[in-house]
Amino acid sequence: MSSVSLFATLASPTSFVALITAAASVFYMLLAQWTPTARDRRCSSSNRKSLWTLPCPASTLPILGNTLDTLITHRDRIYDWETEQYELLKGPWRLHILGYGHSVVIASPKLMEDVLETQFELFPKDDGMCTIFRDFFGRGIFAVNGDEWQHHREQASTLFSFQMFKHVMHEVVSEKVHTLRRVLTQYEARREAVSLRRVLSHFTGDVFSKIGFGIERRCMENGVNGYMLDDFVEASETISQVLFARFLQPMWLWKVKRFFNLGDEKKLKKSIRFLDFLMYNIINESIAKSSRRRRSTEVSNNLSMQALVAGPRRDLISMFMESNVRTDAIDVEAIRDLVVSFISSGTETTSQGLSFFIVMMNRYPRVLRKIRDELRLKLPGLMLRNDHDGDSGGDGFEVPSMQDLSCLIYLEAAIRENLRLNPPVAITTRAATADTILSDGTFVPKGTRVILCLYAALRQKSVWGDDANEFRPERWIDPATGSLLTMSPFQFPVFAAGPRVCLGRKLAMMEMKMLAAVILSKFDITTVENPWDLTYEGGLAVSVKGPLMVNVSRVGRGTRKPADST
Repeated sequence: MSSVSLFATLASPTSFVALITAAASVFYMLLAQWTPTARDRRCSSSNRKSLWTLPCPASTLPILGNTLDTLITHRDRIYDWETEQYELLKGPWRLHILGYGHSVVIASPKLMEDVLETQFELFPKDDGMCTIFRDFFGRGIFAVNGDEWQHHREQASTLFSFQMFKHVMHEVVSEKVHTLRRVLTQYEARREAVSLRRVLSHFTGDVFSKIGFGIERRCMENGVNGYMLDDFVEASETISQVLFARFLQPMWLWKVKRFFNLGDEKKLKKSIRFLDFLMYNIINESIAKSSRRRRSTEVSNNLSMQALVAGPRRDLISMFMESNVRTDAIDVEAIRDLVVSFISSGTETTSQGLSFFIVMMNRYPRVLRKIRDELRLKLPGLMLRNDHDGDSGGDGFEVPSMQDLSCLIYLEAAIRENLRLNPPVAITTRAATADTILSDGTFVPKGTRVILCLYAALRQKSVWGDDANEFRPERWIDPATGSLLTMSPFQFPVFAAGPRVCLGRKLAMMEMKMLAAVILSKFDITTVENPWDLTYEGGLAVSVKGPLMVNVSRVGRGTRKPADST
């Protein structure tokens, strides 16, 4: 295929515009290759040469580097390919994608610690990734560095530190888990396959719409009744997929498509406009209600945050505005960016994490049996069959409490093991602001992008043992005490580590444990496809590829075909 036809295939609704795009792309490719970039200018000649001491994949081409590897050849299994290269090349290696220059790929816990904590000040998020995210996240916490990031971090930390907010999160999650149980009961009665990926997206959408905006979207109920209201979910999925696609291709290519409003970039712009329209309407409504509330209650200058959030509106937007009650002007765009960051991270982690968890339960029925044995032993009331929608009756109950969840050791071990093998975020990047040397002796010149391959880090045999690719929850449990083992966040960087560690990690684990406990105690969720045939696709979060069609039946009523003999 010629270069023109290749680019026409990538971004061309019409042949005429495609020809212009292809020509511009070739021009930018040559310009990017032969014109020194800002990153190149920051690196001295001798320092740039030192990058060549790092090994690179055998498929690396002159000029193109690994562009075809990431864009075409290994696009559908990019994380496995990166992991294989780390094993083959026995440590840090060099990746070259047109438009991004040469990058250093790392995955060991010690190097993770170097970049994420020990030398944190030298490794902010790289400008390329911030540029990729900026159209959607704006000036939110995921797309900024320095003082701006510190300001967002302090705001978010303040919100997460309030006991009221923690109570609201648990209350909302419990309510929506109860709703999900009723919805699955309806699907079970219909005896028809359903997209679990869509159901879980509706669940997390309902949870974070209420926590973030204080509104009831009722996606789960509308979905089961045939009123899908999928515009919000579809727009979110489009944004996730297109931003991921940007990461795999030369920056000049997606910028050309964005400039001409072509292909996936056109879809991205449309999806962002749709979500912005919804969010700004909700934010403006919240501002108006908050202003009326402050006037009616005559808020004094020394009124505490806890008192302010004790009213009827206990959502993220209200808390954010009340925490800035002394500020004359309210920055609507800042609120929008805050909520986008919060909801995107929360919904992606929980929805995709639980989707993979159900796949793993289908692959490993031995683990499912052990989880149910633990539920019967420690929470027998949860395992009682309930044939009456919304009323457990007898000694049964619907949703476990926080105290109940804390005793489910094996379930948490299984969830952690699932996150290890199927991390919601597979890679992240940083850029060196000065020449530096990592603890293993790897030299990183100023301006060099460092790719932290979390997917590879979580599968290294040198760290996790020869069975690193196997799903074995027992690795998380101390055989002597039966308690959960404590792992370094640099060994298990699912929620990042260092100063940028995810603030919502406890909420995510609580939500996944509660959801898994309720689903597995009541239902058999059986994948329509062979679970071993299911794989992943990239996005802001790694997700199960396809709709993940499942059959739902009550525990003990359906027929489950074991995927393995263990």
